[in-house]
Amino acid sequence: MDLIGLAVRVTAILVVPVNRRPSSAMAWLLAIFLIPYVGVIAFLLIGNPKLPKRRREQQREINSRLAALNKDVGEVAPAPGLEWVAAVARLNRNLGSLPLSTGNAATLIEDYDDSLRQMADAVDAAQRYVLCEFYILSLDATTRPFFASLEAAVKRGLTVHVLFDHIGSRGVPGYRATIAHLTSIVAEWRPMLPVMPLRASTSAQTCATTARSWSWTATSGSWGLRTSSTPPTTSPRTVDAD
Repeated sequence: MDLIGLAVRVTAILVVPVNRRPSSAMAWLLAIFLIPYVGVIAFLLIGNPKLPKRRREQQREINSRLAALNKDVGEVAPAPGLEWVAAVARLNRNLGSLPLSTGNAATLIEDYDDSLRQMADAVDAAQRYVLCEFYILSLDATTRPFFASLEAAVKRGLTVHVLFDHIGSRGVPGYRATIAHLTSIVAEWRPMLPVMPLRASTSAQTCATTARSWSWTATSGSWGLRTSSTPPTTSPRTVDAD
């Protein structure tokens, strides 16, 4: 073992376990010890558990805005016996400045095609804006009516914003056609957590994205959410917000 290799291993022992679960730290240390060059490069690329500084600054700015908007919203106490709800609500308040509130209703929609029809109907009824967020987004025969509703909303003069997961959507056939269509209808679209090394847009946090399919559509105050573990046949929930 040369001095450089020894220095790398000693540094890894001091740096890697900090703020990291023992199992994760052990895995990284084994990688660095057994395949030092690959292990060190991989750790430098995706081993940092923290978000980039710019992302943390953006989150703080959003949190301050949300805190100002929600300053008059009282915290709702969960029902007795639901301590896990209290823990989730506290985490949501601390990390996202969103309080646990009342005044919402949820309806489970089991049919995937029906969920798309209801989202399209919500877009058709929108009067001011349309906000869409997807894990997997693809233009095909099934989703075409929803895209047609987005295009019609743009033509009515509404602002249409679309977000989709870069990794989740890029692997689906027709990805380029999908973003080309969004551009052609003049919808504002952005990939979330993009991995674009040539554009300096790599985000290591993308690697933590779970293999779920989810989406929500907000149209002038009405919200729709669907979530499932087997894309794209998902079970949607629609939620009407005050």
